[in-house]
Amino acid sequence: MIIRQEEPTDYDEVYELVKKSFATSTNEGEWDYLNEVRKKIPLYQNFH
Repeated sequence: MIIRQEEPTDYDEVYELVKKSFATSTNEGEWDYLNEVRKKIPLYQNFH
């Protein structure tokens, strides 16, 4: 298994994975939280 930092080209696929993961959540739209975090934290800011 290779673990790596997500890249912008991964966003759509990761979004769908998170959306499926939270499909049973009682908080509507909880999967959109990831996109809100991405807007606030520049890519790789905390990883380099």
